[in-house]
Amino acid sequence: MLLHIIKGPNSYAMLKTVDGRVCNTFREAYHKLGLLEDDEHWTKKMSEAMLTSSPDQILNLFAIILTTSNPRFLWDKFRESMSEDFLCQSSSKQRHL
Repeated sequence: MLLHIIKGPNSYAMLKTVDGRVCNTFREAYHKLGLLEDDEHWTKKMSEAMLTSSPDQILNLFAIILTTSNPRFLWDKFRESMSEDFLCQSSSKQRHL
C-alpha cells in the first residue's frame, strides 16, 4: 500500500518516513498517512461477541483481530470475558483437590 503512496523509495526506511520522521513500524506509517482505520470497529465487534458468543468463540475472534489491530488495548478491555471459562475450570479443579 505504501508503494502506491510514497514515490520512488529506495529503502524500507523511506517507506516508513512520514512528514520527515521515520516511523518505528509500517503500521505506524499507515496510521499517520490515514490508510488504516482505528480499532473502534474491533471494539464494537468484541462487545457484540461478549453478548452472543462463548469464551472460546471470543478467543477465536480475538486471535483473528490480533493480525490487524492493537492487541494490548483489546486484551486489557476484554480479558475478563475471554478468560471466563479458564477461571471456571481453574476454580473447579481447586475444589476437587
